Amino acid sequence: MDIFTKKRECAQEEFPLNSLGWLIGQLELGAQNKPLKVAAEPGDVSVDDIFSGESLVLSPSRHCCEENNPGYTLRNYSRLDHITDIAPQSFQIPREAIADQVLPALKRCL
Repeated sequence: MDIFTKKRECAQEEFPLNSLGWLIGQLELGAQNKPLKVAAEPGDVSVDDIFSGESLVLSPSRHCCEENNPGYTLRNYSRLDHITDIAPQSFQIPREAIADQVLPALKRCL
C-alpha cells in the first residue's frame, strides 16, 4: 500500500492550496533554468504574492539542502516554523528534483 495517497499529500498544507498554480508556474520556469518572473525592484531575484492572506516568497538558493546545490527556498511569512515556532516557515526545493518529483506531486493536488 502506498502511504502517500493523493488525499494525504494534499492535506499536508505548508502553504495555501490556492497558491499551487502560482508555485507550479514559477517552478516550471526554474526547471527550465529560466529566471523567475520578478515584478519587484531591479536586482531582486525573488517572487512574492499573497494567497488567502498569507505572504509567500520564492527565491533562488545557491546552497539548497547542501553546499553548491542550486534550488529554491519557499518561505511563508504568515506561518510559524514547525521546529523553532518563529516565522517564517520555509522549505527548500532542489532544482534536480523539480521536474521529476516536485512538479508531479504538486500537480496531483490541483
